[in-house]
Amino acid sequence: MSKVFRGKFTDGLYCLDQKGDIKLTQPIDLEQKHLHPLYRRKWVVFAKRPVAGSEKAVEYIGRYAHRIAIANSRIREVTDDKVTFSWVDYRHSKTSDMQLHGVEFLRRFVEHVLPHGFVKIRHYGILSNRLKNQTLEIVYRCEGQQRPEKLPAMSWFELIEIIYEKDPLLCPKCKKARLSMIAQLPPKRAGPNDEIKLNTDFYRVA
Repeated sequence: MSKVFRGKFTDGLYCLDQKGDIKLTQPIDLEQKHLHPLYRRKWVVFAKRPVAGSEKAVEYIGRYAHRIAIANSRIREVTDDKVTFSWVDYRHSKTSDMQLHGVEFLRRFVEHVLPHGFVKIRHYGILSNRLKNQTLEIVYRCEGQQRPEKLPAMSWFELIEIIYEKDPLLCPKCKKARLSMIAQLPPKRAGPNDEIKLNTDFYRVA
C-alpha cells in the first residue's frame, strides 16, 4: 500500500508543479523519478475508515483521553503473586486471558501513568485557561445569554452520588445506615511524629 500511495501522491505533486500551483524545491523527472528523494524514501502509510461525524470523533478520542490503562472488568483473578486479565487479540479477532507476575503487571500499568507536569489535554481559543474567563464573558454576551453561576464546591462522595446515582457512604452490609468519617492516614508512610487527622478517610457506621 505504501508504494501505491507514494506513487499516486508524488504524481499528484508533479501535476501541481507543472501547472504552477506549487513549486517543488527539486523538480520531478518522470523518466528518472525513482531517483527523486520522495521516491527513494520508504513511506509509512496508515489507512483507516474515517470517523462518522464530529460526535463520533469526540467519543473516539474520549475513550483514550479519559480512561485508565485497564478496567476492573478485565481483571479475572488476583492471587498472592499473579494477576490474570483479559485482552483483545485484534490479529485473530478474539479475546484471550493473560497471566502475569504481580510485579510485571504493575510495571506495565505504570507505563501508562503520565509523568509529573505532563498535560494530557490542552485548551486553545475561547477555552484557553489563560483567557477563558474573559472570552466566555464575550461569548455569552454575543449570544445574548446569562453566564451560569458556578456550582458550589462539593465533596467527593457528593460528586459520586450525582454521577453514579449511588450513595458511597451507605453501609455495604445492612444497606440502611450511613458511614461517618473518623480518621485519615497521612499520604506518606507515617513516621513517629506524624499524627492521624480526624474527619477524613476512615469510616464507621453512624
